[in-house]
Amino acid sequence: MPRTKEQNEQIRARTKQLIIDKALALFSEKGFAATTVDDIAGSAGISKGLIYNYFDSKEAILDTIWSEVYKIAETIDAELKNLKSPYDKIRYFINFTFDFLVKNENFWKLYVSIALQPNMLKKTEHITFEISRKMMPKAFEIFKEAGFKNPAEEAYFFSTSLDGIALNYFFDKKNFPLDKMHKFLLDYYSEKSIRKRNRN
Repeated sequence: MPRTKEQNEQIRARTKQLIIDKALALFSEKGFAATTVDDIAGSAGISKGLIYNYFDSKEAILDTIWSEVYKIAETIDAELKNLKSPYDKIRYFINFTFDFLVKNENFWKLYVSIALQPNMLKKTEHITFEISRKMMPKAFEIFKEAGFKNPAEEAYFFSTSLDGIALNYFFDKKNFPLDKMHKFLLDYYSEKSIRKRNRN
């Protein structure tokens, strides 16, 4: 019995996601430059030609992976709209970041490797710039609502602190105190702590 249109679409979606997942794992472990389309095909258990039915190049696969950042930003944005207090918004962002860090290690490894390679940054800067343009003004507003005298500087400090934690965690997962850093940031950015600092 021939497959229905819906079944064919499901198969295509599963195959495309398989390619993305295998490519992400290889990019994060071997590096983007060292990974070939043949590597991805071998890991996925499919032919190289089949990959080209879905993606023109491994750069196109990377673009698709990096575009997932849009979905992350949309998830965060939607949740922030449901929260009234700026302190709750900051707490949510901290918890989301640490949870995502643990559950999506391959993505973070790729993120870190791209951040450390200027030639790789050029391949993804169009997406990174768009996300930053969308999210940073929202962060400025949240820190302004929380009463910080310099909300833009505080937002950048907050963002780079999270990036630094991710970087150090993947450099030394065995010894890095991830849970303690999570608690430290929650305490540091608690309503009580923020109000106390803003009074000084």
